[in-house]
Amino acid sequence: MSKKAVLSYVVDRKTGEWRALSGCSSSPSRIPGSQLYDTQRFSEEELPPQVDLRPFMTPVENQAGANSCTANAVFNEVIAEYDYETIDSLF
Repeated sequence: MSKKAVLSYVVDRKTGEWRALSGCSSSPSRIPGSQLYDTQRFSEEELPPQVDLRPFMTPVENQAGANSCTANAVFNEVIAEYDYETIDSLF
């Protein structure tokens, strides 16, 4: 049986400080605009049973041996942010 390493901390290389990765914590204050994504915005009956997001996804790219998955992800996120107003107008 193989064992997998679990990353439970990160180290700040400048200060040497160790910081635990213990999941997300709630913000003590309300974030401006967060009500747009409130879970109580729609009832279960108002939501569709499923949503197909494939039309909004970029095509799959073959990175071969370039190990460029991070670069592709960052680039596609930049493009998505640039086109945010276009995408947002569809809803």
